[in-house]
Amino acid sequence: MKWRGNILLQYSITTFAVVGVIFVVLGVVLTRRIAEYQLRSHIRLYETVVELILKNTRLIAPIFAADAPEAVTEEAQQFFREFLSLGKIFRVKVWGRDAKILWSDHASLIGQVFLDNELFQKAMRGSPSFAIARPGATESLSEREDSRALEIYTPVFQNGKVVGAIEFYEANRDLFEQIARNTVVTWTLVIAAGALLWLLLFSIFLRAHRRQERVAADLIETQDVTIFALAYQADLRDRQTGRHLERTAIY
Repeated sequence: MKWRGNILLQYSITTFAVVGVIFVVLGVVLTRRIAEYQLRSHIRLYETVVELILKNTRLIAPIFAADAPEAVTEEAQQFFREFLSLGKIFRVKVWGRDAKILWSDHASLIGQVFLDNELFQKAMRGSPSFAIARPGATESLSEREDSRALEIYTPVFQNGKVVGAIEFYEANRDLFEQIARNTVVTWTLVIAAGALLWLLLFSIFLRAHRRQERVAADLIETQDVTIFALAYQADLRDRQTGRHLERTAIY
């Protein structure tokens, strides 16, 4: 099938490419937005829990006021360990204002400073932040076996000011599987909608193309009849002219 002169083929390929690009972009945007919405809804739960728990204890204020690991008492350590019983959390880190880890259930991290942690900096601006755990990061060395963990930072407020953050690592396989299922469903719907739209456009163009071909054929037939009629009329008066018009029409 030749490309040149075949308007049906040209239209089919062009519209397929355009519709394909549009719906691929739409699919990427939708799947990312849906996944992000699920994750944000999930971490909002932790934000609420942390806020309620810290509001009902007096153990925390001195720790963030001192901003030093030495201020974390045994009672406070036991309090922080209780977070490990929430959901599927397997790691807890308590961050001070200066990006220093004041306490963690992984003792080797206590006292270390990570100023380049963007998620922590965002939490210090008052907004919860999250990401899929980055196993290669220095502060995440102990999480290297949990590459699909969710890294959650919740800001800690005192008197309306952010004084630190609490970081959770959650190995929530069910959450990731739900996101994966939603992604598959979204892509299925997007592909189906794109294919349906392309078929609809193609069918409309095909009907218009065939109608145009019929009109063109009728026009040619009318033109031939008109020429032969003129040739016949001319032949009645001048046979040579009539034969000339007939030969012209056939040509």
